[in-house]
Amino acid sequence: AAICCFIGIIDLPFGYYTFLRGIVSVMALIIIFNEFRSRRFWFIAFALIFILFNPIIPIYFYLKPFWIIIDIIVGL
Repeated sequence: AAICCFIGIIDLPFGYYTFLRGIVSVMALIIIFNEFRSRRFWFIAFALIFILFNPIIPIYFYLKPFWIIIDIIVGL
């Protein structure tokens, strides 16, 4: 998922970003379920990532530089 976020910095077709939303949200859900009872910080952090990258009800930021910053942070 991190590699996909770093690739998302490049200007690619819309289909890739739909794919990126799916990959990142699935990985965030896996981490959310693993961290539910143990570490509250990571649970909250990945819940926010899931909300941002949710493919069912997507959040759109029409400015590409804003998404570049989000992709870098999530990739790290």
